[in-house]
This record gives sequence, structure tokens and C-alpha cells, in this order.
Amino acid sequence: MYNSDAQNSLMIQSGNPPVYNYPNNGAPQIQTITPASLPSGGSGVPFSAKVDITTAGTEFVDGEVSVGFGSADVTVSRVWVLTPTHLVADVVVAPGAALGAFAVSVISGMQVVEQPSGMQIQPPSTQPQVATVLNGVTNQPGALYQGNVGVMYGLNLGQSSGSVQMTVNGAAANVLFASPTQVNFVCPSVGIGPATLVLNGPSGSATVEVQVAGGEYRTCHYGCLWRFRRTSGQPRRRAHGLTLRFRQHGGSESQPSAGHDSGLANDDSADRFRPGAVRTEPVLRRNHGAGGDLPRRRTERALPHRRAVACYRVRMKLLPLLLLAAGFAFPAGDPAGFYLWKSSDVKAFPSMLASKTGTGGIASQPLANLGNYTFAAVLRKQSGEAEIHETQADIFVITAGEGTLTVGGTVPDAKTTQPHELRGTTISGGVAKKVAAGDVLTIPAKMPHQLKVDAGKEISYLAVKVTQE
Repeated sequence: MYNSDAQNSLMIQSGNPPVYNYPNNGAPQIQTITPASLPSGGSGVPFSAKVDITTAGTEFVDGEVSVGFGSADVTVSRVWVLTPTHLVADVVVAPGAALGAFAVSVISGMQVVEQPSGMQIQPPSTQPQVATVLNGVTNQPGALYQGNVGVMYGLNLGQSSGSVQMTVNGAAANVLFASPTQVNFVCPSVGIGPATLVLNGPSGSATVEVQVAGGEYRTCHYGCLWRFRRTSGQPRRRAHGLTLRFRQHGGSESQPSAGHDSGLANDDSADRFRPGAVRTEPVLRRNHGAGGDLPRRRTERALPHRRAVACYRVRMKLLPLLLLAAGFAFPAGDPAGFYLWKSSDVKAFPSMLASKTGTGGIASQPLANLGNYTFAAVLRKQSGEAEIHETQADIFVITAGEGTLTVGGTVPDAKTTQPHELRGTTISGGVAKKVAAGDVLTIPAKMPHQLKVDAGKEISYLAVKVTQE
């Protein structure tokens, strides 16, 4: 058809025009919910579990679906869409949740599919109760790094590493440490995406859904050393620009821009330290060119394996800002390594840390990290485990509260939880010492020690860790 207004159209087979038939999948509906019942959280700890939901007549798209359980006591941390008719939710039931049957709703866009009385909330169980799973490198909720440590918190988890078995998508996970409230494990290489984490312990099993990040992460003995260094043959004055060159374990070192010789390189000989921690060490390196001695600072932090290597050009005068952004505070005008905490600061530490105590009843705030010592404020509301530091001595300054410190003896069930760090449930043959505000105590490396707090009590202290060669 050709019109005078140039709006033309062509119809093929005008007597039999093409017809599109929209599919009729029937009314969307929920088919199965597994499990159909969950216990409420107990002893102040929430209960987390994987809930599997299959449907009919749906076209789910990942990231566009939410799930609700008809109760303010039941929340959903994350939803994974496995197929257009199959999804998995990480469900959390609060302690003291209302008991009974509640509707399960699946929402996608403007459509809602509901299963009345689809979930039954029951009284707390004696089965293993998972509260949360943290990334052991970042110490935050989120995706686990393959080949690195994950940390599970909860109740009734296990008694020792030998009493617990864990799998991630069916692959065995190496258990480094286990107690009734915490399990440290190594996430195996299982691929990117959602993964089913199963714990089998003395009191039963627990299943939760977690996200696994892509690519194996290396931490170079739980940390990489970044070192400011000079490249031989090109002397530099301190006033000139500085190029930082990053190299990671298993990766390659980036090339600096022309005319800039200083870089940042990896050194696997660094002392080992806990996942996610950062350490700085001031080092003076002799500069044989003009400008005198060039100070450099090295820092340690876990880095992803084989990620893109970035090269940055900064001015020497901007280095304090760079270090500050990395988490190191250097008061203006004070010599490097000097710190002063006023009595008002020390008194404020317990209240500052009170909201940060987790299921283990302990919270800490790093205050300084230089050379062979670290300095932190600690608040403990529950008794700790028996500990042995193979290379570090502890100095405690009790600032508030009271507790009982047991030192010496042996730790019969000691297990290595990190390099040079052993933990166990109790000390045999030690000496108990009552400690309270104003007391100062030292614990040399390799000496077993355990700090206990009576029920309803707490203790706050400043902890200095000194590496002993």
C-alpha cells in the first residue's frame, strides 16, 4: 500500500496474515519448598539455612526476584535464581521468632506467587545452628575466596577440627579450627557462583547457601608484602615524583612510567599474620644519589591473585595521605611511630567496641601497627579459647572490668588455626591469676594462656603484640 503521505506498508499473504501465539504456561504457582520448616534462633543467635523453592509457569531472572516469609522474624539475605523455575534463598530466623505457619511469597516485577502456610517456624533445635559465614580475608560477610579461609559462626557447631566435616558444592573443605561457636575452613575451588555449604558435626548437620568468588586468591602466608623500593642505576631526589609499582603473588610486576624509578614489589619472606590484617614498617633505605636518605614504608595486606596490576604516580608529599587512606593515622607534627592516647580515649574504647562484639563475645580495634609490634583496644564479654602464639609475646594493660587469666601448662587439643597460631578449648596444668583494672601483665611467646570472663561480666584491655625473633 502506497500513500500520498509517504507512509507505505507491505503486507505479504494478505489473505493469510502471520499470527504470533503467546505461550500459555498456566497460572504461576509454587510447587515445592525445601525445607518446609525451620527452627527459630536460640541463645541470642539467629538461625541461617538454605531454602530451595521450585515453581511452575514462571520465568525468573537473577537479580529481579525477591522472597518473603510473612513474618518480621524471618528475613532473606540473598536470592539466587538457578533456572527460570528454580531459586535458592539464604533465610535467617531471628532468636525468639514467633512460632507457627507463615505464607511464602515470591515476587518478580509486579507479579506475586504465594504459598499459604508454606513455612513452619518451630522452637529452637539442638542441631548445629549457623548464624553467619564470613570471608576470612576481609572479615566481612560476602563471597568466599576459593583457596582462602572462611569463618562460620553459630551454636552447636563442633568440638574440634576432627569432629567436623564440611563440603562446598560437594567438595571437601579443610577444617582448620572448630569449636561450638566457630569453625574456620578453607574454601575449595568449586567455581564461581552460588554454592551449598554443608556442615556435619557431632550434633547433626546444617546447610546454608553462600556465594563463591571467581579466581583463587593468594594471601602470601595470609598477607602480601608491599615494599617501597628504589631501582638501581637511577638516583632520585626526594622532591621528585614517585611511581608505585604493584606486584602480587603469582602475578607480574608492572612497568613504571618513563623517568620514574621507584616501585612497589612483592616479598614473600614477610612475617605471617592473620587474614585481612595490615602492617606497616618504617625502613630507611640509603640513597646514594642526590637528596640524602629516602625513607620508605612497607605495608602488608592480602591481595587478589592475578588481578590487573595498576601503576600510580604520586608525589612524595602525598605519601602520608596514601597511608592514611590505607588505614594508618599519623598525627600532624608527630614523629613517625609516636602515638598518644589520652585517658579520655582509653575510657571511651569499651563503649566504642560494645556494638561490635560478635557471636564470640569479643571486639577489637587496631590502634597502631609498626615494625615488630601491634597495639589494639579489646573488649571481651565471653571467655576466650586457650591460645599459643609461637612468635609473638602479649602485653595486656587492663583498663576496665575483671577476669581470670590462666597461663602455663599445656593445651591438649591445640590445633593450628593460622600460621604460628594455635587454639584449643582449655588449658591443663596452668596457673590461674585474677586480673582487674590497673593490672599489667606480660605473656611470652609459646606460653599457653586463656582469658576467662564470668557470666554477665566483661573486661577491657589494651593489647600489645611483640614479635620475638
